Amino acid sequence: MKIEDIKTVGIVGADPIGQGIAAMSAMSGYETYLYDINNQALDPAYESIRAELNRQISAGKITEAEGEAAMGRLHITYDIRDITGEVVIENLNADKKTKKMLVEELERLNAHTSIIVTNTGDVSVTQLAGDMSHPGRFAGIHLFNPVPKIPLVEVIAGEATDPSTVELISEYTLKMGKTPVKVKDTPGFVVNRVASPFYLESLKVLEEGVADVKTIDALLENAGFTMGPFKVIDYLGVDTNQKISQMMFKAFGNEPRFRPSRIQQRKVDVGHLGQKSGKGFYDYEKNK
Repeated sequence: MKIEDIKTVGIVGADPIGQGIAAMSAMSGYETYLYDINNQALDPAYESIRAELNRQISAGKITEAEGEAAMGRLHITYDIRDITGEVVIENLNADKKTKKMLVEELERLNAHTSIIVTNTGDVSVTQLAGDMSHPGRFAGIHLFNPVPKIPLVEVIAGEATDPSTVELISEYTLKMGKTPVKVKDTPGFVVNRVASPFYLESLKVLEEGVADVKTIDALLENAGFTMGPFKVIDYLGVDTNQKISQMMFKAFGNEPRFRPSRIQQRKVDVGHLGQKSGKGFYDYEKNK
């Protein structure tokens, strides 16, 4: 298959990442189908994508005609059997078992030539492909939220992934305006592995009482970071960041430098998950 052969893209999972993939795919000229097991999430996702395209229009990045054309290529569906195409993307924020079941189902629903892709930041592509009939046409991507604004995407090859699959998915992301970086299927890939010490050492400084949240963030922002570590954790989700820390700790044989933070675990335990819950390391309800 060549990049010119890709006409239709299917996406499972209408969270902000899935919405971003759908928006960028539709803007890139692909007929795009978006499904979520929670049907009630689909209409808000559609409106959120429309709002994103309107922002692109207001910013002068696309014309009004291009925005309307993109919305014409975007289709929400309440039936997973509609998620067929040359490229199909699994985008669940779920455990390995659930993601594995879904990629296998998507393979059954699609033609033997379709490329199946998992969007993941912490699950092994090789393990997900373990029981697939055509693991050579399976690859991983790791996108970053907000998808329309952050160009980086890690493209991950599993042990059985055909090199042509990696090249095709890299071309697909390039067409969406992304900067693909090919990485090996190792725990955390590159970004999460490098970023983990940034978060964990900041949490350790907090736990030791060296400085408070606002001071640590302010110091690092003044050192050149766009956002301090605690603002980023709240933005990503305290629970999501903690899950990645636990995964890295386990994957590297409980290596001390990847040890999860007790402070962060307590935040998760009481439901202080960051911006999405209204409170994390910062109180967003109070700030409102």
